[in-house]
Amino acid sequence: SKRKPRKRKFLMLNREAKPTREQDLNLISILLKNRAIFPPKLRKKKLIMKLQEELNRQFGMNLVVDGIYGVGTHNAIVVLSYGCRGNLTKVLQGLLICKGYDTNGFDGIYGVGTNSAVETYQRTHCLNDDGIAGGNTFRSLCA
Repeated sequence: SKRKPRKRKFLMLNREAKPTREQDLNLISILLKNRAIFPPKLRKKKLIMKLQEELNRQFGMNLVVDGIYGVGTHNAIVVLSYGCRGNLTKVLQGLLICKGYDTNGFDGIYGVGTNSAVETYQRTHCLNDDGIAGGNTFRSLCA
């Protein structure tokens, strides 16, 4: 006898309506938690898109939100360091989590855990391991 296909809940990744920032960050959280379902390229692309959206919103950068870390995105990157809070820090944490680093939470707070993860990532990838996430760190994380 034929087996009925299992019904799965799938996220609507291409929506007609523009999601709120909170919904968008919740989607990223779901993508990170369900690593087995969502391929790494999709997770990374969504994080880069969120990075571009936040740079546009917070700093008026007018970047194309395409999920591609190109020259325009690189030139628009702002430096994040210990004590920073917000959606850009949350994107940084998501990128680190995707690469297998423990940030001690996906909360948008650049605390001890995120600082340690950034330093470890930088050291591992032959970057200046100062714990400050700037252009070179983001370029490496988004590659």
